[in-house]
This record gives sequence, structure tokens and C-alpha cells, in this order.
Amino acid sequence: MNRNLPEVKEGIESKRQSGIDHGVYGAKYIYDLSGKYGPNGRIVGELLANIICYHHGGLPDAEDFNGDSSLLMRLQDENRLTDYEQVKVAFFKDLQITEQEIEQLFKKSVEEIKLLILKSSTGSEAKNKRKSNFVYLSVHPTN
Repeated sequence: MNRNLPEVKEGIESKRQSGIDHGVYGAKYIYDLSGKYGPNGRIVGELLANIICYHHGGLPDAEDFNGDSSLLMRLQDENRLTDYEQVKVAFFKDLQITEQEIEQLFKKSVEEIKLLILKSSTGSEAKNKRKSNFVYLSVHPTN
């Protein structure tokens, strides 16, 4: 994929000007993909989804004091995601990249996070009550 091609840049710019909340669409795609890769995949998915969703600024806390995640609330807002499938198709067409290429990159990210975590504690009762794996990792790092 060559993002420096003038036609690719023009396509990206026209999408920005269309009013589509591209951050939440991209975040939903990565978050949905992350579900295939277990707890480590979810951690990678939440990290990347936060970056994608809030890349224009306003990065919120991963969880509020009630344990709610503004990212997950945005990703579950059906009113915000009415054209999700069409936007996803246009994204891959415009950027000339396949879903398989994105998935391969995601798999590599999961392997990298596994190396950082070394051991995942999946049986923790406190962890299972949390809505966000990312906060659990940051508050309770595993050995």
C-alpha cells in the first residue's frame, strides 16, 4: 500500500470532509477484530481502538469511577454506526489494503502484547467484573 499516491491522499481527504465519524468506525473494526484473539487480543484491540477513535484529541480515561468505558459506549452506539459496513468497504477500497493484511498486522500486535504481559491471569474474579481489559492491565500488571 502506498499512501503517498495522490489519488489515495485525495480519497482520504474527501472522506474527512464527508462528515463521517471515521474514528469510531475504525475503532469498531479493530475492536471487533480483537474478539478473535482472546484476552491479549482484547488488550491490543482496546489500545488501538482508543488511539483510532480519539486521534483528533480528547482522549478520555479508559474507565470512569463507575467502571464505564466511553470507548465501549461509542462502539455500541447504533445511531453513530449506521453506515459501518459501507464505510468499511470503502476504507479497504480507497486505501488498497485487504482485511487479511490488517488482520496479519493485528496478529503481530497480539504477539507483541503477549511478550509484554508474559502471563495472563484470566481467572481473576476482579478482572472478569471489569468492562475494560486495558484498565485492568494498567492497574494490575501481570507477571
